Amino acid sequence: MSRAIAFSACFTVTGEFLTEIARQLWADEQQPEKAIDLLKEGLHGIAMEQVLAILTGAKRLIGDSNTGVELVDDGATVSRNGRPLGIKELIGQFRSREDKLEDEVQLLTKNTELVPSPKGLVEVPRRRTKIYHKTTGALVGLREDVNLEKIPHRECFARTKLEHMTRPASQLRRLERGFDALEEPPPPPPPPPAETEITTDCGWLAPDGRFYACGYGAHLDLAHRLNEHVETTNSELRLEKLGWAKIQAGKVFLANYDRETCVTQVQRDRIFDWCVKMGHELPFWMEPEED
Repeated sequence: MSRAIAFSACFTVTGEFLTEIARQLWADEQQPEKAIDLLKEGLHGIAMEQVLAILTGAKRLIGDSNTGVELVDDGATVSRNGRPLGIKELIGQFRSREDKLEDEVQLLTKNTELVPSPKGLVEVPRRRTKIYHKTTGALVGLREDVNLEKIPHRECFARTKLEHMTRPASQLRRLERGFDALEEPPPPPPPPPAETEITTDCGWLAPDGRFYACGYGAHLDLAHRLNEHVETTNSELRLEKLGWAKIQAGKVFLANYDRETCVTQVQRDRIFDWCVKMGHELPFWMEPEED
């Protein structure tokens, strides 16, 4: 009958090995919590200042678990794989990862913008863009501090060249739907026939008394058509500066509320008749002045 034989094994942990593993977790694998736990659990009673000194290269461990370990000066700046050990560099790496993650989330949730680039029209996270005001209207593009090669993006129209992208917003929308950038958009339809009185609660009232009706929220589209078919993001402001009155939801909006210059007499007559007919209150600038 054979007898059971018991074997015992022992191993030695050196200070150099412990220092290297901790720095690998700290800098190479970017797991600072595990690196701190490794040193605190492996070296009972070690202070947090000493742990950080080992991880950031100011100190290192020598000796082994049999004879004892000792903390000595080091002066290392990088890990064995060449990664910086400093806390600032580590934080910077984490911020870089957070930025990339936020970009990926915006792409995934379609919180994006289409912008021109040397690659053509590309889809990028909205947080990376800004609006540039051009003579043709507002154009969305990358911020000056953003490098397209370093952020997540999608190429939408790789064959479309950059010079075709500096066009009004309407043509950028056509590009998004897949139309050729050089194809001119069809002209907008003419405005509806003018009326001699205000017939609805929404529309534009010209200085000469002509009224153009529209639906709620359709003032911008009608303003494009009234501006001699010139599409611009400032169509409404242009009409108001020319003395047009915007009527929306039973209220009158003007660019200037000065009693003497805000509206013409024929506009006052139209607005007065409309308020009486529809039961609306007169605008404050049409109320009689108190003595």
